[in-house]
This record gives sequence, structure tokens and C-alpha cells, in this order.
Amino acid sequence: MPETKAMADIAIPDGFVATIKQFLAVLHIDYKSVPSSRFITDHNLQQLLRPAILALELDHVDDEATYRQIVERIEQANRGEGERGQLAEYIATPSRVLQNVQMQQRIARRTLYARTVREQFVYRELTVATFAPGRLPMVAPGGVNLRKKLVQGQVPGDEVVHAESLRSAWYVAWKQHQSGLPGDSSDLANMRLEVLDTAFDCRADAQSETAEGKPYGARMNRLLRQRLMPEAMSATLPFKINGKHLRGLAYQLCDDCDYYFSDVFTISDEQAS
Repeated sequence: MPETKAMADIAIPDGFVATIKQFLAVLHIDYKSVPSSRFITDHNLQQLLRPAILALELDHVDDEATYRQIVERIEQANRGEGERGQLAEYIATPSRVLQNVQMQQRIARRTLYARTVREQFVYRELTVATFAPGRLPMVAPGGVNLRKKLVQGQVPGDEVVHAESLRSAWYVAWKQHQSGLPGDSSDLANMRLEVLDTAFDCRADAQSETAEGKPYGARMNRLLRQRLMPEAMSATLPFKINGKHLRGLAYQLCDDCDYYFSDVFTISDEQAS
């Protein structure tokens, strides 16, 4: 039988066939517990996806649309890219990947991480509750620096109180949804940069719109309300948030002394009124 054109460019590396034979010799598939292909989608929805959604405490997830998105993403990761023999070479001699940057990149493109899967989730509702059902609001620790900075910028008192509430809303959302995995740090770092960029832009615009020497904190706070919206951010978190959460994060960053609502001053020398 002539070799097909599709297979002609595949070179089988030394050791590959022996490795596959060794794998197949111990492979066992319990066919009795494997659902029929006609029911595989329903089985995966009932036994895998829906329990995962409950465990992650996610709301308003369209599970069927999410399942289709995940399957499509898996198919995308498995599509051929040319130079197919290279992956066989890696299976035969895995240590080669340490010296082959191209191979590392190819394997990375085919690897699905928890964050990759979470990005495929489809939500029925565009609105996100500030506090999830059954979650009691709590007061976030800290807040002294934020209050002093808002007062120094002459932000109205009721807006100062509201800022504290939003900071607590962010605190609750982050505590509820963070996974505890290393990816949390990079997700938060990316969002932190986005929020700080927006805060700096709001401050610059507020200063330009305010007479020289006059307080601009109230104007800056209004600009934050207008601009800190999830759809305006290029960075994303592995869970849904709304504009109030974003402003809460902004106020937390202010409390951490990443920016001010006025000229920089020494916090310990100023008293909030």
C-alpha cells in the first residue's frame, strides 16, 4: 500500500515505537464506566462541569455554552502545526526539551492551565452582584491611609464612607474567589497595573481641570467612577467583577500608598477629620 502524502513527512525517531509499546502494554480502559458517545456531553456536564461550577462558587454560568467553549479550546490546542515529527521526538527523549526552546513553546501552546479553562466560562448575565448571595459583607482590615488621603483631597465625607464600603466589597470578592495557586499573584499584578494606570490618568485630568493650587481629589474620584469599568480593562481576572469591585481595588491600592488624591504628604503627620 503506498504511503499517504499526509504521513510522508513524519519521521519516526529512535526509541519512539518502543516507548509507545511500553505505554500500551500497561494501558487499561474500564470500558464499562465509559459513557456512550451519544451521552458523553451530558455525562461531562453532570459529573464534571456542574460540580466544578458549584465548587468554584460561580454564579450565572451557562454550563452548556461553557462546555462547548472548553471543547473548542481543547480542539484548538490539539490542532496540528506542521513539523509533526518533533512531538514524537520529545516522547522518545523528553530530556531534549530542555535544550529546545521551540519545543518548549510548542508544548506550552498545547497545554491548558486552570486559568485557560476559566477564561472559557460563559455567563448568562452581564451584571455581577457586588456581594454574592449568602455572603455577608465584612469590613476589610486597614483603611486609615485611604481615609486620610481622601480627606486631604477634600473628597466629600459621604463619598469617603462609600469608598470604604467598596474597598471591603473588593476584599470579600478577592477572598472568595482567589484559588491560592501561583497564578493569583500574576492575575492581581496585571489588574493592579491597569487600575493604577487609570488612577494616574484620572489624577492628571483632574489636575488639568482644576485651578492651580486648588484641591482636585473630588474631581479625581468622580473620574474614577466613570472610567474604572471591567470592559475598559485589557487585563482580566479569572472571575467576574463589576465596576464597584474595580473601584474597591483602586481604593485598596490607595490605602497601600500606591497613589494619592492630592500632593504627596506624610500620612503620620496628617489627621483625618
